[in-house]
Amino acid sequence: MEEINDSVFGLLKYEDYWTKAGTINIFGKDEQVKIIIVADEEPEFEDSQREAYTEFFKQKDNLAKDFEKALFDYYKSILPEYRDRLGDDADSLLPILSNQEELSKLVKVTDIYFPETYGEEIRIVGILFNCTWTDKGLAVKFENEKVVKVGIQDIIL
Repeated sequence: MEEINDSVFGLLKYEDYWTKAGTINIFGKDEQVKIIIVADEEPEFEDSQREAYTEFFKQKDNLAKDFEKALFDYYKSILPEYRDRLGDDADSLLPILSNQEELSKLVKVTDIYFPETYGEEIRIVGILFNCTWTDKGLAVKFENEKVVKVGIQDIIL
């Protein structure tokens, strides 16, 4: 397994993409995550990835509040449709929640994802989650430190 020590990202290992361990505070708890920087084995990271990483971690506490709220708003928006689909399993997989902190029982952050932008001057970050109601996972997509989309992980991968 190849390793490099990048001036911005720090120590990275190559596993089909460049990774390292990290933490993020979500719903009041520090959670372990995999940080993923998408690039070929010959690491030629884009400036936009470096800038996205730097800005995200500079503002991570405020951005965490943004994606917590976005997740809860998304959850409330899909709740009726998904509960109808799940039938008897709805109460265990998609309970009716009274506040966003309760969402922490249903979602688990797994990765912070910095995709390639192919020359676009935009900072993109994806926060990836496992959740109780779909095996496709959940993602929050940021562009230039603003939440632009919440949905299944296809929105960022």
